[in-house]
Amino acid sequence: MAASTLLQLLVLVLVSGCSSGSDIPGQRTITATLGENIVLPCRAADSKPVTVIDWTRQDLGLERVFLFRDKKTDLVNQHEQFKNRVELQDREMKNGDVSLVLKSVTAADRGTYESRVVQPGVIKPGPTICIINLDVVKSRSRILPGNKEDDLGNGGNEAGSPGLLIGLTVILHLSVRFWFCDF
Repeated sequence: MAASTLLQLLVLVLVSGCSSGSDIPGQRTITATLGENIVLPCRAADSKPVTVIDWTRQDLGLERVFLFRDKKTDLVNQHEQFKNRVELQDREMKNGDVSLVLKSVTAADRGTYESRVVQPGVIKPGPTICIINLDVVKSRSRILPGNKEDDLGNGGNEAGSPGLLIGLTVILHLSVRFWFCDF
């Protein structure tokens, strides 16, 4: 019975520690330094042509980070923070490349960016194809894991997922107890 309980606990810890919360293959975290230009990388499925690309951030409401349609940038609903600061890396979007360049990164740029595309023959945007979690730091050269003075609020967590680290520690502890001690 103790082995069954241990197995259930191990499965629970592994599932909670390793879950990413998303099935989107284009999801990633990028760290940018204040003032630098960065690329939010994204590619449409099967490298097919794209007629519309829509980059958003949920905290901006209905305003957009970047919207490209009818072969031009749509500035009508673009959030003020991003005006004259974003552009496509490849304006022709060759091979489905819809990566976005963000110029002169600021602390206010920190957030989760999502992109959707419309491809020829489709009327409305499809599901999200890329999710980029952008973190912004003052300087990369002085940042050490856990050094909270040099970052802008990311907690210095460069070691990975806390759930995964805790889960592995619990597994190691329980394995040692299981093999060397009586329950």
